[in-house]
Amino acid sequence: MQIEVDEQESAHGHGLVVREVGAAEIAVEVMEAHVRHLDALAPTPERYFAAATVAAYLTKETPLRFGDAELHARWHRLRTSYLALTDRTAWCHAERDAFTAGDNRMTWLPNHGPPELNLRAEG
Repeated sequence: MQIEVDEQESAHGHGLVVREVGAAEIAVEVMEAHVRHLDALAPTPERYFAAATVAAYLTKETPLRFGDAELHARWHRLRTSYLALTDRTAWCHAERDAFTAGDNRMTWLPNHGPPELNLRAEG
């Protein structure tokens, strides 16, 4: 199993981006568990930001195993699941309240995320 890690600048300084080689299924399983966990929790600005940034990652990146149709389908379902969280009315209220309170993460999203996310809340 090989994992490729790229250092990348983020809104909060430097971060790591993991692009999986041979561990794609594990990465997808972890994200599937994460989105299920978020789905069971009440919305907060932190959770909204987490869901939106993971959706942005899933939009901009693709699994390295290009020939695996099932893996790509799961990747797409994950993106859709994270975006569905950000589209819920209560989650949009959490984002808008944070934006109004001056939470910089909420201004970062529309300025740095992929435009195809079409986040409903966006300040």
